Amino acid sequence: MRKKTIPSLIRVHKWDVDEKRQELAKLQEQQDAFIKARKKQDEELEQEKKIATKNPQQSITFAPYLKRYMEKKEQLEKMIEDLQKEINLARDNLAEAYRQLKVYEVLQEQHEKTEKLENDRKEQKDIDEIAQKKRLVTQ
Repeated sequence: MRKKTIPSLIRVHKWDVDEKRQELAKLQEQQDAFIKARKKQDEELEQEKKIATKNPQQSITFAPYLKRYMEKKEQLEKMIEDLQKEINLARDNLAEAYRQLKVYEVLQEQHEKTEKLENDRKEQKDIDEIAQKKRLVTQ
């Protein structure tokens, strides 16, 4: 590969990794919001239970409330579960993008090492030639 190609590929793959990282963070934030909503709903249920036990007239509305609570809880659980699947997929995608990035970074490092070795050999050859000419001149 040419010298300019590898850095361009690295830049593109870094961008891809960043995009996938942001996507994963967004999904995790959504899941956190649903988990908070579920927790708030559980707290509201506890309050409704207390009200229903203290006031018998309010207990009449508790059964419909509990039914709606169970429906909403089921919906939230399903949404959290679906998001977890998306999060797992996004993590896999991020890991794959990172692996691809590392391939190009390793390739770049190898290319730089090879280039340095070539430059060191040329430099040593030049030094050897200078030393040989100097030896010939002094003899």
